Amino acid sequence: MAAPDTSPTDFDALRLRAIGTLQRLAGQTWTDHNSHDPGITLLEAVCYAITDLAYRTEHPVADLLASLPVADGQPPSATAGLFTPAQVLPSGPVTADDLRRIVIDLPGVRNAWVEPVHAALASHDAAQALLSPVAQGADGAEARSGPNVQWLRPRGLQRVLIEKSGLDADVDGGALELLVAQRLQQWRALGEDIAEIRVLDRLPVALDGRIELATGADGAETLAAVSEALAQHLSPPLRFVSLREMLARGWRTDQIFTGPLMQRGFLDPADWARAGRRDAVRVSDLIQVVMAVPGVAAVKQLGFLRDGKPSTDWLLPVPPDRCASFDMPGSRLQLERAGLRIDHPALRAQARRAYEARLRRSALPPQPGDDPLAPPPGRPRQVGRYLSVQHHLPQVYGVGPAGLSSREPPERHAQARQLKAYLMLFDQLLANQFAQLAQAGRLLSFTDQGDALRFSQPVPDDGGALQLASVRRLPDEAHARWLADVTDNPWGDDDADEARLAQRHRLTDHLLARLGEHWADVRPVSELPDVPDPAAPGESHRRRALRDKQAYLQDYPRLALRRGLGADALADPA
Repeated sequence: MAAPDTSPTDFDALRLRAIGTLQRLAGQTWTDHNSHDPGITLLEAVCYAITDLAYRTEHPVADLLASLPVADGQPPSATAGLFTPAQVLPSGPVTADDLRRIVIDLPGVRNAWVEPVHAALASHDAAQALLSPVAQGADGAEARSGPNVQWLRPRGLQRVLIEKSGLDADVDGGALELLVAQRLQQWRALGEDIAEIRVLDRLPVALDGRIELATGADGAETLAAVSEALAQHLSPPLRFVSLREMLARGWRTDQIFTGPLMQRGFLDPADWARAGRRDAVRVSDLIQVVMAVPGVAAVKQLGFLRDGKPSTDWLLPVPPDRCASFDMPGSRLQLERAGLRIDHPALRAQARRAYEARLRRSALPPQPGDDPLAPPPGRPRQVGRYLSVQHHLPQVYGVGPAGLSSREPPERHAQARQLKAYLMLFDQLLANQFAQLAQAGRLLSFTDQGDALRFSQPVPDDGGALQLASVRRLPDEAHARWLADVTDNPWGDDDADEARLAQRHRLTDHLLARLGEHWADVRPVSELPDVPDPAAPGESHRRRALRDKQAYLQDYPRLALRRGLGADALADPA
């Protein structure tokens, strides 16, 4: 059946569609389809009830779930199995950048780089049946060669290089390496390992120069800004930002939560290219950095200081085992205005304090705030509450709360009851649909909510105002029980329990598919024996399989996050 091309809340379109159906089915016997015809009046009342149902269906999901119970302070959406992006989008490390994020997230780490290890770690001499390790840093080709020698180059090995935070100079390098090793072992992927973790030594870069200030520029603040710009150029920082700021920068939710979830904030992927490790420092680049600082009018002279003496070198190589770092105390940057030197010890001390304050501010993680992606609380809409179509018919029909006058003949009262009974067919179908919508959260829940998938409710009588008891065969409580039984098992099948269980399995499979998962069972549910499961006394194999699926869904965030991870070799065996 094709989907309608109009909104289900469009009353006029629904009315025209219904009249068209009447003309097609009963056009030969029913020719008056104008509004004054009682049959069209009944049709319009039913159409109005359908548009009300469609309107409630389009309520925000948070409102439809608001009636669910709240557990452990979680919103109703958590009960319904609607996870937040932070719960289901992050994953374990897959790429080298993912490992880098894990390391940078640790306290005491300013930056980190992860490199693959391709060197041979051992050689195997088949003729002598000799396995020889290769010394770290040695060239395997020169260490041992021969026609029977095979070099062993394991795949999946990584080398991690760490730059310590300048604000944590008292952090011991060995302790930091151990901390990094423990964190990486917790997130080690299968078939991968860390071959080496090394904390890079700093290469202090001291500068000698003369800087002309612009008119009105504050000397201490300008010197602090120049020092900060030089420090960020020599060792580009990675600044943590908040989720709200990432969204404001235009990143999509799936891009923001790609890879491991960091505790200190988020890193803009655009900053990765600017945060590489420098292998050389050029004076020409430093001059451009200083000239870009507000308050600097000109750079009269700039160069390196070697052992406290000016150097004429324009290039400073950075060894592979070191990282460049600006040495403000060891630098001699003179400030001039109109050719006169204005820097003095007090100004330099003030500039150094301002520079250190700038470094501390730039290293601070974002302040915790409200989560812009948090599910809204929603408000209960009582979507299951149904009002009979009899309330919307003209009073002259005698089926509304006003009823008929006692002066009307018995025949007229019988006709009104007959119309009530006729309308009950439509009323009951609609009332059940409203009840089904009210249980949407229960159907979507990952927890055990019972096997019921079809829900019903008696057409409300508003305290007897509609006198529905006059057209029902059973008292109210018995009628409600009968209605629930008929709705749950309309055909009276003897194996209704198994049918409900199979339907619950299909619904749970749908919930799994929404997360991109497929429950790979050896046999279909219909082929599982309906006998007690020895592993779960009192449960059949089919029931146990359903419970396993629900447990998997409830624990999905943790299982998905740690998928493909290996054992933690440094974990406490206890």
